[in-house]
Amino acid sequence: MAQFDLTAAARTEKGKSYRKQLMNRGWVPGVVYGQKMESLPVELEWRSFHDVMNSGGRNAIINIKVENAGDYQVMVKDMQFDAIKKFLMHVDFQQISMSDAIEVNIPINVDGEIEEGILQIILRELNISCLPGNIPEGINVDVSKLHVGDTLSVNDLEIPEGVEVIDDPEATILTVSSETVAEPEDEEEGEEEEPVEGEAESAE
Repeated sequence: MAQFDLTAAARTEKGKSYRKQLMNRGWVPGVVYGQKMESLPVELEWRSFHDVMNSGGRNAIINIKVENAGDYQVMVKDMQFDAIKKFLMHVDFQQISMSDAIEVNIPINVDGEIEEGILQIILRELNISCLPGNIPEGINVDVSKLHVGDTLSVNDLEIPEGVEVIDDPEATILTVSSETVAEPEDEEEGEEEEPVEGEAESAE
C-alpha cells in the first residue's frame, strides 16, 4: 500500500475562537495519539490533508511530520464535520506500527448487473483486521450471476490472505428479491361472516 507524507505543527491553543482562526487560514485542528505516546494536539493545512484523502482514501498510511515534535506513522481514526455546513472541524490520527495488526473498515464494491429482480444492498462496508501494509482497497462482489431469491453473506466473500474478518460471517451483504410482492387475497365481495354460535346480538 502506498504511503503519503503530511506536515503539521504542534498546537498549543484550543477553543472555538482559535479553531475559527485556523479555519480562516485554511487549517484544521487535530490530534495524534497512540499506545506508546501521549496525545499530541496538532494543526494542519486543510488542502494538503484533502489531497492525501483523495489520493489514498480513508485507510491511507500517512507519515506525518510535526514541526518541533517528531515524525509519526499514522492512519486517520476519525473526522468530525460541522452538522450543518459539513466542513471538516477536527481530525484524529492514530499512530500505527507496520508490524502490528489494526482494525479498519473497507468498502464492499458491487460489480456487474443482475438480469432480473431487485438488488437490495444491506452491508456496504466490511470490518477487518490485518497489518497496515495488507489493507485491501475494498472487496469486490460480482452480482451478474445472481438470481431472484439469492442471498450473499460475509462467508461467501473471497478474502485476501492475511486479512481477518471481524464481522459476523453469517451477516447478509445483499439479496435479490422479486420485482413484485404478492398481495394477500381479498375476501370475496358480498361474503358475510357467519355469526358465532352463542354470540350475543348487538344491543339496541
